[in-house]
Amino acid sequence: GLGDAYANLGKYGKAIDAYKKVVELKPNYAEAYCSLAECYVFLGKYEEAIKPYKKAIKLKPDFFEALYSLAEVCLSCERYAESIKFYQKAIKIKPNFAKAYFKLGMCYEYVEMHKEAIEYYEKAIKLKPNFAEAYYSLGVSYISIGMKTAEKEIYDKAIECFKKTIELKPDFQDAYYYLGVGYSEIGKYKKAINAYKKAIELNPDDADAHYKLGCAYFWLGDMDSAFEECHTLKKIDKKKADNLLTFIEINSTCIENMKNFEIREPQKK
Repeated sequence: GLGDAYANLGKYGKAIDAYKKVVELKPNYAEAYCSLAECYVFLGKYEEAIKPYKKAIKLKPDFFEALYSLAEVCLSCERYAESIKFYQKAIKIKPNFAKAYFKLGMCYEYVEMHKEAIEYYEKAIKLKPNFAEAYYSLGVSYISIGMKTAEKEIYDKAIECFKKTIELKPDFQDAYYYLGVGYSEIGKYKKAINAYKKAIELNPDDADAHYKLGCAYFWLGDMDSAFEECHTLKKIDKKKADNLLTFIEINSTCIENMKNFEIREPQKK
């Protein structure tokens, strides 16, 4: 119809007007409501897309495309509870659609329900074994848990996830960064440095990677390299450069105080 013709030409405003006329004439036409919603999405009007998607689903409860697209829109609008609900409904219709499980994992991660996120990332990977993004996100979830529990086993799992991500996508910059975080958290600073360096090679302006690299150099006692990262950071992110310098100064003082601390036996009366 006319709405489709306008949409195919990228004239989404005119397509919206056309689809609105269609649903006035055919109020039970679920596909037209879905197409109307899609035009709002193309225009970046996500909130406005929600109502016609919901109308399409009300008319046709097993409308997978509308359910999945509505879940996506709710995710973009940070309406995570609704997004979870619609992804789950979509999965019931297409239980082998790996991407829906992956997106469910993302929703749970955003609301800091890390165990649930892990469950859905693992389901996505089971359905799609070469799903690099799912391995990466699974690793990030393990890092989030590790930050709370400080369990080495959790960081080990995260590291394996990032290694698998890199195996599947050798240029996955964030995976190298978080691989470095995982190694840093278990004290394997040389391996962390290699990972951070690779992250920086792929994105030289990654201030977080430079900061973490500086910290790793510090813990290895390579002060020259740590200060070099401060110098580099000044050109990228002055605030992070100042933070790294503060980190070095505070921890240097703590270490010096520990070295100078003497345990004295209590004097006998």
